[in-house]
Amino acid sequence: MITRTVGKFLRGKATPFQIVSACVLGSLVGFVPGLAQAPGLLLLWLAILLVLNANLVIAAMVTAYSKLLSLALLPVSFMAGRALLDGPTQPLFRPLINGPVTAWFGLEYYATTGGVLLGLLNGLAAGIALVVLLNTFRKRMASLEEGSEAFKKLASNPLVKLLAKVFVGGGHGKKTYADLLSTKIGNPIRVVGVVLVVLAGVLIYVSAQFLAEPVLTAQLRAQLERANGATVDLDAAQLDLGNNALTLTGLAMADPAKLETNLLSAREITADVSGGELLRKRVVLDRVVASEAATGSERAVPGRVIGDAPSKTPPPTTAETKTLEDYLADAERYRERLDQLSRWLEEMSGDESDDGPDSRPADPSESDAEPGVPGAEPRETLGERLRRRVEELGYARVSADHLIEGSPTLLIRELEINGVTSADLPGEVFDIAGASLSTEPGLVESSPTISVTSRSGLLAAGLDLAGLSASRGPSTASLSRLSLDTDRVMSGLKLTGGAAPVRGGTVDLLADGELSFGAGPSFDMPFRAVLKNTTVTLGGREEAVERLEIPFRLYGPLSAPKIEADPEAFANALAAAGKDRLAREAKDRLNDVLGDALGESAPDLGEGLDGLLDGEDPAKSVGDAIGGLFGGGKGKDDEKDDDGDG
Repeated sequence: MITRTVGKFLRGKATPFQIVSACVLGSLVGFVPGLAQAPGLLLLWLAILLVLNANLVIAAMVTAYSKLLSLALLPVSFMAGRALLDGPTQPLFRPLINGPVTAWFGLEYYATTGGVLLGLLNGLAAGIALVVLLNTFRKRMASLEEGSEAFKKLASNPLVKLLAKVFVGGGHGKKTYADLLSTKIGNPIRVVGVVLVVLAGVLIYVSAQFLAEPVLTAQLRAQLERANGATVDLDAAQLDLGNNALTLTGLAMADPAKLETNLLSAREITADVSGGELLRKRVVLDRVVASEAATGSERAVPGRVIGDAPSKTPPPTTAETKTLEDYLADAERYRERLDQLSRWLEEMSGDESDDGPDSRPADPSESDAEPGVPGAEPRETLGERLRRRVEELGYARVSADHLIEGSPTLLIRELEINGVTSADLPGEVFDIAGASLSTEPGLVESSPTISVTSRSGLLAAGLDLAGLSASRGPSTASLSRLSLDTDRVMSGLKLTGGAAPVRGGTVDLLADGELSFGAGPSFDMPFRAVLKNTTVTLGGREEAVERLEIPFRLYGPLSAPKIEADPEAFANALAAAGKDRLAREAKDRLNDVLGDALGESAPDLGEGLDGLLDGEDPAKSVGDAIGGLFGGGKGKDDEKDDDGDG
């Protein structure tokens, strides 16, 4: 009953110390955002609450209302956390965030740190208010005890005592209200609480591998979701401290671009884990091996996007720049994959601002936007990044990752996933190898690398992200896709004017290039498309070609790449293949195939092909013709001459 609760508080023997400590600790517990964010801090507050002789009834009531209040004030807690973690007090929190044991307090989360401040203020305010209320009541009752004979007579009546005990609750024993007013602290330690905390500590130590499972599972799931950008299912993460072994079961990482399928799933993953790093809330896996892995498998429940970066408007193109949409019929599928890779790399690169949370170059020339990349935007500031993360994850889950030092929160030194099957490539079996993969690669000297190879030898891809590591070396990417069916490739291209100009045979795609992260992930990838045993058709004429190499280049922002062809090199390849007669027929065929795509480039194309028919060098003429198509006007040398720079 409410009357008994209130009556027991007013008529009880609680001291101001017991009330204030109960209010403060109850409020601190209520303002913890959650067990996943701050398990150590929650256990600390509960342990102190048991050890101190605080009023547990008041603590429970304050905890309940503080939890509701903390949900309403979550944005305020976040802003308070920003002021503490990114302000003058940052040096106080940095060692706690990275220290043994204290790393589990979750102080890197803005809402957790801000919640400590708001919880302390709320608890002190509630405690002081209750103490004032209680002392006022006790003073009034003390004056009645000392100066009112009628009150003394009424208070000693057995019936009144019985009614008071039933409806108002127990009293304060033989002590008078004057005695209660004179007692400020009383016994500050609860002996039973000390015994309970010690027993709990022993129990946790003895059965750590069992008690750590839910916390470790939640921590790993959160880190994997952050890296993946979509839902990650993880049945269990079992830690064997005796053998320094970690076993993950039931892993299924949803594909951010296709949420009803898995990007990677595995029945079991085993790893050698560094036990000492766990005290610093660091998961360091020396060697990770997966079994029964697959990609593209159907999910029982579709996942959801987590931390997806906002869509970026592709930079404007000109007649001299072409994008995926200009050439590929299924460009959206490839753009989704590139967007996903771009977001991964952007998250890994983090925020490197050391000039404050909202620092931004005052002079545009000082911006870290990458030169030579049209449409590239300056790297977002810490303030902009946090606002984006809040929209994606919510206030409670946004952390100050730039304060993490020493080693990443998740580091995989060696990754080995063999025998991976793919729903998109039936019959192929892949092996995946990686090294130094982490959530904060800038804290690791060795560069993150990952490679994917098919056992048939038809596909090989690799990434070396040295630019994200502490060594800051060049980042490179490579791709080799062999023996693609030419007809299937041509069916995926946007062609106008009739049948494809080449048919039959196979195509090899080979690429090696560099990645950079100055203004967001961007790349420069020279490609070679090598056609083998194909038939080239131009102007109604067909001719077999044993080998024809077509060079082109992908470059610019990874999320919005542009394509640049080298028409002169293509013409040289035709001439080298001994197919001059095809060049003679290029004018009619190119008009048929490209049709309206010529636009303003048609006069230049015509001039080049007319030169071909007039007996000029075939390679140069075809180069000029296709250069007019891709260049949209004068060549680069002509432009330089007009500017006086040629």
